Amino acid sequence: MDALGLDPHRPYQVHDLLTDARYQWQGVRNFVQLDPKIVPAHIFSVRQ
Repeated sequence: MDALGLDPHRPYQVHDLLTDARYQWQGVRNFVQLDPKIVPAHIFSVRQ
């Protein structure tokens, strides 16, 4: 989180560049699901 300049106590947005989905995350741990038939990968752009 420090390397990205993010406060682990504040929410931040993650944008999946492959699916165009956007997620609101918070903290140092978040859930990502990969399914080779549906979404075999994610490429995220992180914003405050």
